[in-house]
Amino acid sequence: MSLAQAVDVHANDRGLLSCLQAASVHENVIKYLQDTIKIVTLEDFIHVVSQADYEKELAEIVAQTSFATKVADQLVPDKLQVARLRAAYRAGVEALKIADQPASNEPDMPVAPQAVAELEREWRTVYGTHLVFDVHLTPADALLARYHREFRRKSATCIPLGKMKSTLADKKPKDDRVISLGAEVRIQLDQKDDVVISSVIDAYFALRVNSNAWAYAGNFMTESAVESGKKVRFFSFQEALDYADFAMRMTMQYGAGSRTWMIERDHLTRGKVATLMRRGFPGTEALKQALMETYLDWRTPNSRVSSPPKSSQPSESSGQRRGTRRGRSRSPKVPNRELPEEERAKIQTVSTLPGGIKLCKAFNDKRGCNNKRCEDAHRCDIRMPNGKGCGGQHPRARHNFEKDRKA
Repeated sequence: MSLAQAVDVHANDRGLLSCLQAASVHENVIKYLQDTIKIVTLEDFIHVVSQADYEKELAEIVAQTSFATKVADQLVPDKLQVARLRAAYRAGVEALKIADQPASNEPDMPVAPQAVAELEREWRTVYGTHLVFDVHLTPADALLARYHREFRRKSATCIPLGKMKSTLADKKPKDDRVISLGAEVRIQLDQKDDVVISSVIDAYFALRVNSNAWAYAGNFMTESAVESGKKVRFFSFQEALDYADFAMRMTMQYGAGSRTWMIERDHLTRGKVATLMRRGFPGTEALKQALMETYLDWRTPNSRVSSPPKSSQPSESSGQRRGTRRGRSRSPKVPNRELPEEERAKIQTVSTLPGGIKLCKAFNDKRGCNNKRCEDAHRCDIRMPNGKGCGGQHPRARHNFEKDRKA
């Protein structure tokens, strides 16, 4: 690995310390650069010398430190420290060039080793050595790297719960599907390795992994967006952990333990958190504001459980009574758009929607779902031409296939 890959350009100092340490520059030289020359960022270090004569000027800097000997009234710098400082300069220039080049898969790339070491030091400094995550709750490298970059760039996104992978889940061997075409020709298909959220417990532990990633990547001080001139921690561990417990508590109290109810409100809340962080709010303050804005959403009872079950075939007398008392008849049924028998066998369906939302198959077929405590989403499971599920508020038989053909 080159030195440039070890430079964390997303750190507060733009990678200055990680660049110098990766090149094994002595701490006395680093202290001279920061305390005497007042270098704060990696850009300062690169531009404090001229590009044409940087080797000579860096040697003069080393000559002003303790790594120099006086020969004939001249200070001769230590050759080893000069070589290391020059290597750090070249690595810093390359790292800044790489940072300016956009990459589609860059948010999920692992964090540089120097940045990981810095995160670990900061965590031990703030929370001590006793607060250690279990392997089932330790965020995966890709998740931690994504939050690490997003928090410092103020470009947060709302990651689905199915992407909240722990280190253990991330390191499991993948069962790739291989299709043999003969003559030693094979096609290897990528298999989705998202976390399956099949219960409210799975959703809770996914939120725990997310909370740990929030706290670990957000363990740095920044300006408050609420109180001017005040420094706050971007994401405190206690605030992040409280959110996972809050979501579980509200789900059991108001959502009747429904996985779908919990996922929908969590997605709404974390979406608002991401929006506020893009506006400059630190994570902790963004979370508090988002919970205030979703106060009623988290306390709205699950209508699928709280409302009385409706009879699929009401009696004639009850229908007459409703018509007499309310002065109107029942609303007409939605027209059936089901395909003919010969075409029905060709349709494709999906089992889940984006975000790990599991669909109820009984609701979609002729059985009908009569389970008052059903945790699966009552939405259409037809696979659309773009490969995604319909997700409409209707069963499979009410899907508008004519609209799909026109699209």
